[in-house]
Parts: sequence; C-alpha cells; structure tokens
Amino acid sequence: MDPQQQQQRHPQSGHRYLEVDLLKCAGIAAIVVIHSLRDFWQPDFSTSDLWIGQLMRFGVPAFLAVSGFLYAGTAIAARTQPEPTSSWNSVGSRLLRILVPYLVASAIATALGVWSGALNEPPAYLTDFAVSGAGAEPSRFHQLVIIAVNLLLGNTFGPYYYVFVICMMIAFTPLLASLGRNGLSLLLLFVLGVQILFESGVLHWYDFFWYVRNPGLWGAYFLTGWWVRVRYSEVKPFVALYRRALMVGGSALLAACGFILAFESRGIFSHEVAQLTAWLGVYAVLGLLFVSGCGRETRSAWLRGVSDLTYTVYLFHLFLLYPLRSWLEFPAGPFDPLLVFVTAGATLSTTLLLAWSMRRLLGTRARFWLGA
Repeated sequence: MDPQQQQQRHPQSGHRYLEVDLLKCAGIAAIVVIHSLRDFWQPDFSTSDLWIGQLMRFGVPAFLAVSGFLYAGTAIAARTQPEPTSSWNSVGSRLLRILVPYLVASAIATALGVWSGALNEPPAYLTDFAVSGAGAEPSRFHQLVIIAVNLLLGNTFGPYYYVFVICMMIAFTPLLASLGRNGLSLLLLFVLGVQILFESGVLHWYDFFWYVRNPGLWGAYFLTGWWVRVRYSEVKPFVALYRRALMVGGSALLAACGFILAFESRGIFSHEVAQLTAWLGVYAVLGLLFVSGCGRETRSAWLRGVSDLTYTVYLFHLFLLYPLRSWLEFPAGPFDPLLVFVTAGATLSTTLLLAWSMRRLLGTRARFWLGA
C-alpha cells in the first residue's frame, strides 16, 4: 500500500518485481473484501463472515511486507552509491509520501463526518479532558480535539490505523539499515516470537483501538520483507530451484489452515489454536504469492496499473463502500456471498477507475496528493 512505484524496479536490471505487484494487488482485494463483510461486533455476524475474514487477514501484512522489502532495497542502494547517504535522510520523504495522501483523504472524511454528525471518535479517555462542562453536547473545542486525535492516530476512518503502523515502521528503518545480516536475523526471530505471543493471546491488549496499532502485532511482517530483500541474492535461486515444492507445500498448509478455521465458531479448537492457525494462514498466503513471483518480471500492464494505485484505493474505497453497504442494507440472518462479493467488486473496480482517472488528470501530482 506504500506508494513507492519508483522503488518497485530492480536497481540493476530495471525490471519490476512480480512478487511485489502480486502481493499488493492481492492485498488490496483482500482488504476490500474484509471491509465488505458484516462488522464482527454486529449480532448477525456469521460463521461465514468469520471464516472469510480470517482467510483474508493477509491484506495489511502483505503491504507491510512489501514496504519492508522496498525500503530495504532503498537502503541497500544508498549504501552502494559512490557517496553513501544516511538512511535518516530518506525518512522525511518516505513519511511525506504516506502522509500527504492520507491527510487529503482524512480532510474529506472529517468534513463529511462533521456535516453528517457522524464523526468517527477515538476512545473517550483520549478526548474526555476537552469536554465542556456545560451541556450534554460536545463543545467545539472537544470536536477539534477529536479531529486532531483522529489525524494523529489514524482514526478518521477505523481502517486508517495502517497509516499509524507504517509510519512507526518507517521510523525504525534507519535502525534496520544499520544492522548486519546476523543482527537482522536475530531481530526477526525475536519479533516473530513477540508476534506469536500476541497472536496466541499469551500477551493481550484488551483495548482494541491500541491492539490494531500494536507494533508487536505487525512488525514481523515488515521485518520479514526487509530480511528477504537483504538476502534476495540467496533467496531467489533457492526459490527458482524449489518453486514447485514450495508452492505445493504452501498450498497444503493454507488448505489445512482453512479447514481448521472452518470449525472455529463451533468451539472444537480453542481460541488460541484458531488464532495461531489464522496467523499461519497469513504467512502461507504471503509465501505463495512471493514464491509464485520471485525472480520474475511483471509483464502485465494491468497488474502494474492496479499495483501502482493500491494506496489510493486503500485510502478512498471506504467513501464508496460505506454508502454502498448502507444502500444495500445487508440483511440479517444467513450469509449472502453474492452480496458481499458484488459489494467488494463494485467498490474495488469503481475506486480503481476513479484513481486511474485522477492520475490521468493530475499527472505526476496525483502521486504526491493521492498516492496514485
């Protein structure tokens, strides 16, 4: 989801990484599908919603892994230049590429929220200090505090938590760039261990707002992408030699995870087992997408185009999805796969078309303002 189209080319050969484009395109499709499902806190949230949601969990991890992969490539290129540059020099430009489109989308969402009286709100304890003592309605100052906290913590729309997470990851890139290969491997093992503790519930953040912004939950995906890029010269020939076996093994693992998760709501398996199974499923999908594209060039103009627009789609698809879901009035009761996938397909295709149109209209300015 990171809008760095210029980094998706190999610095020596000039070709685009197929694995990057596959991960980004599959990831944005998964995210739109998840957002098309009924919300998990709704009483009619079904077992099918749960199962599909668990299998689609790879969306945000895919973009974090891609970002780690691309940022590591930038760090490697900076070190190999005749006059090496510090990784600190690129942090500001990276944040700018993320934050400007985010602020544009957030400004529109905030204006709509104020106009409709349905402004998204962070946890009350983050803003209660600004509540006016007079009257039951929030004061204007309190509303401004809500808007400021939303912008700072990625909460203008709930799914914007990704922006907060990726900015945290960007802040750590100079540290990662300074690590040697062995140090990086040890750090990855440690972060994976922390992730397992959170996924299994051994460590738990009871406040959902902070749970989805927890670096312990997401950092391993970013670091895995970074590690793979640092060792790409070793990973690529290994994948080329064992691609078929890796694809078969990954597919078998994903099928096993899907089978176990199909029984999650029946209580046959504990919550901890279900969550770890879903976690393994995420890595199975990421592995399959990476292995299928590793060492190959993206030749499809359609795939390149969609990949370049994923950050824009992520930021703006909710403006279409939420009204569409409200208009369709998702029925209570049995899961309707047609309704979900028609909603997701219509949202994704329409947002892609609008993003492509804005790119044609604004040219290179679309990348700066909209991430396209």
